Amino acid sequence: HDFYEFTLVESGVSIHYINGHYIPTARSNLTFIRPADCHCYMYYKSSEYTMFNIRISVEVFNEINDFLRGVLDRMREPELPVSTFISERSMERYSAVLRRLADAPASVCRGAEMKSALCDLFFELLNAEEPAPILPEWMDAIIDVIRSGYTEDIDLKSISCNAGVSHEHVCRCFRKYLGITPSQYVNAVRLEKAANLLVMTKKDILQISYEVGFNNVSYFCRQFGDRFHISPSKYRALREGEKWRKIHETT
Repeated sequence: HDFYEFTLVESGVSIHYINGHYIPTARSNLTFIRPADCHCYMYYKSSEYTMFNIRISVEVFNEINDFLRGVLDRMREPELPVSTFISERSMERYSAVLRRLADAPASVCRGAEMKSALCDLFFELLNAEEPAPILPEWMDAIIDVIRSGYTEDIDLKSISCNAGVSHEHVCRCFRKYLGITPSQYVNAVRLEKAANLLVMTKKDILQISYEVGFNNVSYFCRQFGDRFHISPSKYRALREGEKWRKIHETT
C-alpha cells in the first residue's frame, strides 16, 4: 500500500507475517509498517483478536518527521519494521485515547490530537529497550512447510529433522514463542483455511473438512467450534450475512 501505518494489538494472539519472517504478536505489541512492507496477520490461537490500525499518509508522516527534525528516517531503513511491546500502563492510555478519537467527529482539534498521539507512539518505538521477538529461521522454515502442506498428513518429526533440530526442541520453541504445540498449530492453519473456504466457496462442509486435512468431519466440527465458538454452518451463514450488508451499504 502507499501509506504508513501503526498496529497496536489490544487482545488475542496471532502471528504477523512480515517481509518473509514470522513474528508472534499479543496484547501491547506496537509495530510501525512502511509502504514497501509486505505483511498479513494470521489469527492462529484466538478468535477474540482485536487491534488498532492507524493509517498514516505519506504527507502526514513527512510533516511529523519534519517536526521531529528527521529522527524518524532511521525507521525507514531496517529490513523488518520497528516493533516492540509497550507497558501495560501505556497500553491502557493509548486504548482510551484511540477509542475516543475514533468516535470523535472530524475537526481541526481531532486532527491535532491524533498527530500528538502519533508522535507519542513514535517515541514509544524510538525509546524501546527491546524489539519484538523474531522466530528463529528454522522455525520460519517449519511454519512454511506446515502452511504449504496442511492438506496432507504432516510428519512433524521428519520436518524437524530436515530443519536440523530435534522434535523435542521444536515442541519447546513452539510453546515458548507461540504458546501452542506444533500439532495445535497445524490444526489452527487447517481451521483458518476452512473458514476462508466457507466464506469464499459453496463447497459443502464435508468436502471442506477433507480438503483442509481433516479425516473426520465430526472432529473437524468440534475443532472448528472450539476455535470460532460457532459451528461451520452458522459461521458461513453469519459471514454471508455480513457480505450481503456490505454490498447493500455501498449500493
